[in-house]
Amino acid sequence: MASPRTFALTGGTGSIGSRFLADAVSSGYSVRALSRAPSHLPVLGVDWHQFDLSKSDELGADALQDVEQVVHLAAYIPRDHNDPDEGLRCWQANVAGTHRLIEAMGKAGVKRLIQTGSANVYAPWLTYPDETSCIHPQTRVFYLASKAAQEYCAESACRKHNIDLVTLRLSSVFGTGGGTVDNIARKLLDGTVVELTNEGLFGADFVSCDDVLAALFLVLDNDCAGTFNVASGERSTIAEVAQILVDATGQTDEILHFMPQEAQGDSGFPAINIAKLRALGYRPKALRESLSVLVERLSDIKRDVKGRT
Repeated sequence: MASPRTFALTGGTGSIGSRFLADAVSSGYSVRALSRAPSHLPVLGVDWHQFDLSKSDELGADALQDVEQVVHLAAYIPRDHNDPDEGLRCWQANVAGTHRLIEAMGKAGVKRLIQTGSANVYAPWLTYPDETSCIHPQTRVFYLASKAAQEYCAESACRKHNIDLVTLRLSSVFGTGGGTVDNIARKLLDGTVVELTNEGLFGADFVSCDDVLAALFLVLDNDCAGTFNVASGERSTIAEVAQILVDATGQTDEILHFMPQEAQGDSGFPAINIAKLRALGYRPKALRESLSVLVERLSDIKRDVKGRT
């Protein structure tokens, strides 16, 4: 008999998924991990089944047995956003791979899918786009177009199999161990000069990984369906983020080097409307608080590494 406390998870070895998996297991969920290999799973003893988004192999029938819902976090993110070959890989994994997953869910009788999309698919000229706003990515097009197509194909496949679909559109996530914001914080903790390209004018709705995890658990335990934006609700430039991090790390402003503005510089993405998810109880932390938590975590990691050497 399927239990709402039992779910299958893709992307459990990723930067967000690994934290989600660890938190879910510690909270008493029974998790079925679907991934290419079990070696990088953050929790030992998790029930694991082979699944590679980029391959055409079918998911084994037993992988989804007695599973109530699937949380789909796995995705292919290109190394080079301008490489057409990378765009093809995005399509194979994010679109075709998601379709194969839903077909397997249909055969197994799993009736709910929670997947992650991107809130950066909205047209960048919009002000405070909500879930009904125009989708029109202007940069990182191979990846963002594949995430938009993933949503469309998932909606069609889920209708076919009578599967309830929840899509969480994530804005620019930090606190994952990589990415621009984490790298700036790491450099500041090391006392290394930080060069901000295009005068740090790139802006986005930066949301902490902690808030993304909170959103995932919120919809996991909530009988909801549809699309929800996951963001902070505010836009900040990299220059503003860097200044907060300078204060949090005790550095001085001189450590920031603002590189000349580029003629074709990427201005980034808009602030995102999160009213729909707020209505379910979502409460993101203020950016300054989240960045302070990031600095504390990176400081702890740095001390641990130093203590082992």
